[in-house]
Amino acid sequence: MMNTSQTVSVFSYGTFMSARILKEFGIACVATIPAKLEGFELTICPRVNLKGNKSQVAYAAIADSYLKGLIRFIHYESSAGRSG
Repeated sequence: MMNTSQTVSVFSYGTFMSARILKEFGIACVATIPAKLEGFELTICPRVNLKGNKSQVAYAAIADSYLKGLIRFIHYESSAGRSG
């Protein structure tokens, strides 16, 4: 059985870089630090996604969040047809 009270690090980009937004979805961030991913860019079509591009850099955040909230959010996104 999975321990959903443990924390995991998640690379967040777009709207979900905000700890305030994540909190609205029931995801408690323990810590958030800035991050960048070289060789990728953020695209909007129709939602924010990462796309490989060797000449670009995508800025994001790494958030240490509780697994329980992340599982709930992923289930919400999937059931609402919002994944990808």
